[in-house]
Amino acid sequence: MIRASFSSLLTSMYDDISLTSVLPQITRINPTLLSCGTYYILQNEKTKIMGCGGWTHERPGTTERIIGEAHLRHFATHPDFIGRGVGRAIFNHCKIMAKKENIRRFICFATLNAEIFYKSLGFKTKKSMNIELGEGLSLPSLLMTADI
Repeated sequence: MIRASFSSLLTSMYDDISLTSVLPQITRINPTLLSCGTYYILQNEKTKIMGCGGWTHERPGTTERIIGEAHLRHFATHPDFIGRGVGRAIFNHCKIMAKKENIRRFICFATLNAEIFYKSLGFKTKKSMNIELGEGLSLPSLLMTADI
């Protein structure tokens, strides 16, 4: 589902050559994230996965934690369900659960095309950045934050 989402939706902001290189890296399943207890999958009654996303206390790729902050992680919506509130529903669930753990701010490393979505949730763009993916690959991205 993540590959279908990113393959379809990222083409509006990234060129084909870049996507061909980075898609294997950014669509790879992270077992630690899937088993962390704060990563959610939304599916319909026919068990088709509509979207996914979650949050962690730790900054992606590290064990670094800042009290009161959490990082949104690997949000994606299947192309068949874009614009139907799937991402917002997952975000709202994340927000409810994070508040129960005294999280006051979400931080997000967003793809360029996701900026509008995150702004609609109350996020502010702090800066442009490149996410280093290893093997000499990087993905132009945005650092965004929201108080919750």
